[in-house]
Amino acid sequence: GGFAPELPVLAGRMFASGVPYWLPGYYDDAGSVARARARLDHEHVSIAVLVDGATGFRQAWPALASWFDERRWQEYAPTALGPRLRVWLPPSPAATSLDPSTSLPCPTV
Repeated sequence: GGFAPELPVLAGRMFASGVPYWLPGYYDDAGSVARARARLDHEHVSIAVLVDGATGFRQAWPALASWFDERRWQEYAPTALGPRLRVWLPPSPAATSLDPSTSLPCPTV
């Protein structure tokens, strides 16, 4: 969520669910949201990057946010990347602590 055109370039793919960008006001009709949820069910998604934070994404696309909530994804605020950026990650049984330098989960060694 948010405008960060370098993300799909660096990832080598479009955003999950086949949409070029999730910007408020775009792709928010019922058909687009239903299509996105159906695609998410068949894709491997390892991270959700929320450039402008999670609140705007949750307000604009509550049905998509619920897809992540239903799968118990966790929200993190990587401290080194700025105050607005949030990432959602799937639950990981190996990650039992947060790395103090990034505020992201890491396996306990």
